[in-house]
Amino acid sequence: MMAILYSETNLLCIMLLIFICLKLKSGSFLQTRLHLFRVVLLTNTFFFMLDMLWVFVDGKNITVSTAANWILNILYYIMSGVVSYCWFLYSETVQMSRLVRNRKNKIICAVPIMFLTVLTFASIKFGWLFYIDAANTYHRGPLYPLQLLICAGYVIFTAAKALILAHDTASYTQKTEYRTLACFVVAPLLCGCLQIFLPGIALQCVGTTFGCFYVFITIQDQMISEDPLTGINNRNKMMQYLSERIVRKEGEMNLFLLMMDLDYFKAINDEYGHLEGDNALRIVADGLKTCCKNSHYFIARYGGDEFAAVCELKNDESIEDFVGIIGKTLQSKSKDRPYKLSISIGWVKFDSHIKSEQDFIKLADTELYKKKRARKSLQNADNT
Repeated sequence: MMAILYSETNLLCIMLLIFICLKLKSGSFLQTRLHLFRVVLLTNTFFFMLDMLWVFVDGKNITVSTAANWILNILYYIMSGVVSYCWFLYSETVQMSRLVRNRKNKIICAVPIMFLTVLTFASIKFGWLFYIDAANTYHRGPLYPLQLLICAGYVIFTAAKALILAHDTASYTQKTEYRTLACFVVAPLLCGCLQIFLPGIALQCVGTTFGCFYVFITIQDQMISEDPLTGINNRNKMMQYLSERIVRKEGEMNLFLLMMDLDYFKAINDEYGHLEGDNALRIVADGLKTCCKNSHYFIARYGGDEFAAVCELKNDESIEDFVGIIGKTLQSKSKDRPYKLSISIGWVKFDSHIKSEQDFIKLADTELYKKKRARKSLQNADNT
């Protein structure tokens, strides 16, 4: 009866992971991350399948050869490391870590998995991690805790890093991502620890599935609020954030809204094509992220070639300095392109006369088009 319940729990978790995998939507900016998350889901699915078979093969429920039992347990132990390593790769990729920036670093990070694989095969002769007795029954070996340490080590290490980054970063979006990565570890580790003492109950798969579902919800929320081309916040998220900031406005800092428009975007599209136009938008978004990396700024793609930023600063001089930094950053990031990127920026400071986010945006838009008209007038004067 317990074997049936054990296998049914694994089967339910397998179905949920496959459902999540099928529901993941692709986006150009998130493509690499989504691919890695799918790998996490699929490796865990295979791992749960092995766990589901194990409860029947282990000399108690159905009769199989000792060799089949050995093969199943060898695959189980190797996959226990693989699923942890795959989560490590996904988490470190989201954190943009140097540990996974190239193949060499990834191979170095995989050394514990290689060591676990060697120990697993060595257990056939020495029984270090596990062994199968004469009754074709599985038993844990003296080095079994080392397998737990290796698997948990990957997950705990990357979760701790994510927690530190979530504390240190000023980016609203990145803080949410890093907190999700840090929180993922809770359910799998808790359920995994319980299963060590309750091996007859399928708890590990429940904890892991819960963690994956939590990450899935966060990804879906992110894709709803994130512009798929540039990877920054979209217009809906900006409106929500701006509304909240207006309501919660307090303290001595001034709230500023900047509306930005990419100059000569139509000309870039016409001369170099729409793909290069998309690249230009990505460069602008990347430049804004660079400028706002260590500051409490909220950036978004408002639509088309328009961008926006919300920030709190002490005075008007600070915002003018920020505008200058944006211009220099875009020049630097586009120096290798066949065109020069520049951006017109209009900004406005929040005051008591502004009653809604729409009013705030309208005022900033007005300032933006004043700047654009002034630039065109100056160009016309130079041409004459």
